[in-house]
Amino acid sequence: MKRQRFDIGDLVEYDDPGSLSRQGLVLERRPINPNFYNTDRDYHVDEYRCKIKFIDTESEEPRWVRAKWLKLLSQARE
Repeated sequence: MKRQRFDIGDLVEYDDPGSLSRQGLVLERRPINPNFYNTDRDYHVDEYRCKIKFIDTESEEPRWVRAKWLKLLSQARE
């Protein structure tokens, strides 16, 4: 799979509407449309979502967030 703008292991910031921004780690990424099978191309941030484990709270389960709502803080090494 080709690396995307946001990918597994990246540290990201999520600006949750109506609350403070939060930081988390990308655990998984997946196309929004399940019919996208070509993983060797660059996806637009509107085309995929990321499963985020927020690091500001221990009790919250990981949550799926659209990539267009994320800001990259630190990229994981390949």
